[in-house]
Order: sequence, then C-alpha cells, then structure tokens
Amino acid sequence: MSQENVNTVCRLYDAWEHGDFAAEMQSYDADVELILDFGFEQGSARGIDAMRDMWREQLSLWQTWSTGPIEKVVEKGDHVVVSHRLRARSKRGVPVHMDDAGAAFTFKEGKIVRVVATDDINKALEAAGLRE
Repeated sequence: MSQENVNTVCRLYDAWEHGDFAAEMQSYDADVELILDFGFEQGSARGIDAMRDMWREQLSLWQTWSTGPIEKVVEKGDHVVVSHRLRARSKRGVPVHMDDAGAAFTFKEGKIVRVVATDDINKALEAAGLRE
C-alpha cells in the first residue's frame, strides 16, 4: 500500500503545482484532519468541507501562491512525508520563498486521514513520528 500512497501524494502535488487545489478530492477520508503549521492563519480543520474552506481562506491571503514539485519523499507504513519549494507573494507584494517546506500525509485504508502542512521538512517528519 505504501507505493500507492506515495503515488497519491505525487498526483496531488502535480495538480497543486499547476494551481489545481481541488484535485484528488476522492483520495481524502470524509473526516480528514488538516493542520496548517505556517503562514498567516495557522490552525486546523476536520472534514472535507472544512478543509476546503481553510485552504480557500489561506490562499485568499496571498496575491500569488505556487507549490513546487516534490523534491524528497520519505514513506513508512501509513505515512508519506514530502519536501517541496513554495513561492508566494503577500497582498502587500512581499515575496516569500520556502525552499524546504514540508507536508506529512497519514493514510488509513487507502484514504488520506491527516495532512500537516509546514514550513520545514523536519517539522513534517516530526508530525508523522518519523526521523531522518
């Protein structure tokens, strides 16, 4: 199942890199938990609708937002942790560059049940209970 989980996360990032933040919604469990551990509005949401609302709110705070391709994947059991670049520009025009942003995905029975989005791969590894 681990390779299938990695493939799911890779498809998500491919879509996100092209600005499609609604892709692969069928990959999420109905009770998915999202934790944002970076940016202006940190917090958490539970459920697909709440997750969508939280992402929509987060993206509305930025003039531009670009998630880069996955640069590193760490997978173990039900966890997939990735690092990627993130480029954004605040509404005031201030550029933000994160070269080692990270996200931890937890799967259960083939569905994403938890996502922790961070500004640092080490924080993502810690969120998944993994160490490099």
